[in-house]
Amino acid sequence: MRRRGLEAFRQLVGFLLLSLAAFGAAIAAVNIDSFITDLSLYLAFNLAAYAAMLTALILSVRFDRLGIFCAILPNLFFMYLLTGDFPLEKFSTAAQDMILLAAWYFIPINTLLFALVKDGKFVSWGALIRLLFIVLALGGIIACALSPYVSEIATYLSAHVFTSLGAPKIALGGAAIVAVYSVIDTLLHRQKTLRIAYFISCVAFMSALAQFPDRAAMLVFFTCGALIWTIAYVQQAFRMAYYDELTGILGRRALIEELGRLGKLYTIAMVDIDFFKKFNDKFGHETGDQVLKMVAIKLEKTRGRGSVYRYGGEEFTLLFRGKKAAEAMPYLEELREEIASTPFTVRSKDRPEKKPRRPLKPAGAPMSINVSIGAADSGVVTEGVDAVVKAADQALYKAKETGRNRVVLFDSAKTARPRQKTAAFSEDLLEGIIDPAAKYKKPKAGASPEREEYEIEEVVSPPKPKKRRKKTDEPA
Repeated sequence: MRRRGLEAFRQLVGFLLLSLAAFGAAIAAVNIDSFITDLSLYLAFNLAAYAAMLTALILSVRFDRLGIFCAILPNLFFMYLLTGDFPLEKFSTAAQDMILLAAWYFIPINTLLFALVKDGKFVSWGALIRLLFIVLALGGIIACALSPYVSEIATYLSAHVFTSLGAPKIALGGAAIVAVYSVIDTLLHRQKTLRIAYFISCVAFMSALAQFPDRAAMLVFFTCGALIWTIAYVQQAFRMAYYDELTGILGRRALIEELGRLGKLYTIAMVDIDFFKKFNDKFGHETGDQVLKMVAIKLEKTRGRGSVYRYGGEEFTLLFRGKKAAEAMPYLEELREEIASTPFTVRSKDRPEKKPRRPLKPAGAPMSINVSIGAADSGVVTEGVDAVVKAADQALYKAKETGRNRVVLFDSAKTARPRQKTAAFSEDLLEGIIDPAAKYKKPKAGASPEREEYEIEEVVSPPKPKKRRKKTDEPA
């Protein structure tokens, strides 16, 4: 959890630095003396502003982010009304002032509304209601701007709304609320850079309004706001591609890229949860997901600077840079013992969704989850990284064959004598998830290879297995 929190903080800081760089570039562009007089530069920023806005809208549809789409769409609308040649020719000065005043109120309130509301799908009644709300609000603004009484409307709003409350105060207040919500949501749930983007883009769009009637400067800040959303989308796409959604740790794609950047000396360890398939079949996939999360949390705490990745299914990979397998062995043994000594209780199906004030007693007895680990290093296997991975897999299979819940190194696996195979325990013993201190005899004669059963000599902590009824010969 600690490493995961540091990674979330690192990504958040990276997003903030990129956003500040975009703001700095916008401020520098506005302060260039020849910026306003250079027509080609103005046209370039005009094209860039619309391209950035449309890109942000398309990405919101691609990532199925209805709230972000509804937050960006009005900004594109106001950018067109306040900077486009055609609208400015049709609107009077009073109409432009009224549109600017409406934008000061609408942008922060709309951003706050969709930042607080949970994202929904585009094809739904909720999406239709939200889009209808935006269309009606923006349509009302256009109707007021084209009304012959626009001067009276602007005068009334300025006298009773703008003077009493102050548009900048309302805008900054709304932005402050968005900022507080974004920070709290990011700290609680982690990796929510899209929440922070609500606040930063809102500040950029309001900075554009503050530049009115300088259309060139407004386009620069509108472009900045759209670029901030694009940066947030890119970071979100990176997380989706390189991080495992269930456990929150790096996935196989990140492992493959990291393997291509290794030095001369490294150790690769393959970790597999024992009897996970039987556990999953018996207690359900939801409980299996809980086991995967618990093991991932333990793996993240591995000492020795080991990097953890989810290889696939119930298999994980630990990567130790600059260490031989013998040097990583103590850390792997410590990890194995830590997982085996952590009790795991299957949650009851009728447990409440919210955590009660007084914790309820678990429905069943706690069980122990065991893992088998195989490791190999580049000093023993010199044929390349693919060969090291295969050697670690072979060591993992040897750990499975020699009793499970153990760590086997590749160099020792070549000469190790396998003990009696304990690949599949009785279904009745699964409820106890075998204790590592238990001893097993050879399988009974005539046992099916698909379902081998073992007699227990000594079991320390798990409950004793249920006695099976002896089969009686039926009369002929």
